[in-house]
Amino acid sequence: MKVASLYASYRQANRKPPANTKEFAAWAKTLKADQLSKFGITDVNEALVSPRDGEPYEVAPVSNERMGMSRVVIYEKTGVGGKHMTASSMGTSSEMAHEELAKLVPNL
Repeated sequence: MKVASLYASYRQANRKPPANTKEFAAWAKTLKADQLSKFGITDVNEALVSPRDGEPYEVAPVSNERMGMSRVVIYEKTGVGGKHMTASSMGTSSEMAHEELAKLVPNL
């Protein structure tokens, strides 16, 4: 997920994770084309939307997990077939059942 790399760049640039989806998207839209191309992104608006469910990716609330590692930092809002694509703070992506995601993301 290209958006996971973009999230990591936000954390590096700001020394903290984004507070919410709106803050993350606003920051991403300030990046110039050459900065976005480093992530393989040509259209930032397109990159912020899941091709599977057609909805903008959501930023999970900052967790208090140890050493700042979170199993979910970005996730599909609706997902497909009861499963959501997610990205972790370590940059890995996986498909997660809605029930499991709901345990990790409050107010899903």
